[in-house]
Amino acid sequence: PSADEFQAKELLPWADLQVDFVIGGCGNCGTTSLRKNLLRHRDVAFTSTVEDQWFWRHDRGLPYRSEVDSFNTAWVEKAQRLVGPQPTIR
Repeated sequence: PSADEFQAKELLPWADLQVDFVIGGCGNCGTTSLRKNLLRHRDVAFTSTVEDQWFWRHDRGLPYRSEVDSFNTAWVEKAQRLVGPQPTIR
């Protein structure tokens, strides 16, 4: 292919996502109910206000680096809003 027909993007392993756990499921399996109940706990946070379709959007084996970086940034920003900035240890 010519240069205008080709685009290279770096892939990263799933392990580079900064997540503690993922709730995965299919339609009508109870994930919405589980999410609503977990949201009642003050120490549980989600990356979005609705069910996150981030993992569903990927039709390949590994995510792009830019997607992982964006996901991790959003998660860190969400955590900082919930718990505030962490003190720097010197």
